[in-house]
Amino acid sequence: MSVATSTAPRPRTLGTAGAWWVAIPVVAFLALLLVWPVATVLHAAFADGQGGVTTAHFSAFFSLSIMREAFVNSLLVALGSVILASLIAVPLAYLTVRFEFRGAALVQTLGVLPLVMPLLVTALERAMQLAESMEARGFGGQVVPASSRQRTLNQLALLFGLGALGAGFAGIGFWPEQRLLAGALLVAGLALLGWSFWDQGRRVHRSRYHRWVWARPDRIICATSLLSLTIWAGALLLRGEGIFYYPFPPYTPWPAFQPLLGMALVLLAVPAVLLQPAKDERRMTNDETC
Repeated sequence: MSVATSTAPRPRTLGTAGAWWVAIPVVAFLALLLVWPVATVLHAAFADGQGGVTTAHFSAFFSLSIMREAFVNSLLVALGSVILASLIAVPLAYLTVRFEFRGAALVQTLGVLPLVMPLLVTALERAMQLAESMEARGFGGQVVPASSRQRTLNQLALLFGLGALGAGFAGIGFWPEQRLLAGALLVAGLALLGWSFWDQGRRVHRSRYHRWVWARPDRIICATSLLSLTIWAGALLLRGEGIFYYPFPPYTPWPAFQPLLGMALVLLAVPAVLLQPAKDERRMTNDETC
């Protein structure tokens, strides 16, 4: 009598060496960004500047009444926030994990939302800054006026699209058995929003950015700047004390002067002396004088 054995492949797991290779970068990352700053702060708090240990910094801190009041207020705010958040979050987490009820997924999503909102706000802020920068550099566009019918259709598409998205997310959270209907609402909301954005975008006549070609003055300015920077970098690497300026020298009535570094600074003014202004600039100058 034979016994059938399973031939299904066993899942691969990380061995001891693989686990160490994964753990070492994580530990190094945490040590660099967490342990090292905290250790530096603790060392500065208890060091006396001569290699010894002292608590004089704490005595000086608590000797001031305003510092004691600020410390007590900060402690009260921190403890109150932790206690209030724990009273709300711990029972709510227990209920959502222990029991199944309508809206559990929505409650868990709302719990994660405060962690995601700073990322979204920062991303929106950076996107607005990038849009303003591109607009200032000629990447803007001219919007063709829309008819009243187009404006009405766009407004209705935005309204119903946002409503469908909200209804879809609410349906997934409160009625998980109606996932098909909720998914259809989400797809319809995305389609309406996408059509509205596309319809608004196709009425924008966008400009085009033409890259400027470097001319002879641009190359001269770049070359002189790089040469001056190279001289200064060489002086800093070879003889670092030569770049420091002492307004009150101890032995001579004049401050020390390095001819090579002085020539490097003069190089920065060479393009302004040698190069001639462009024709457009000279014409504008003549018009202003007239």
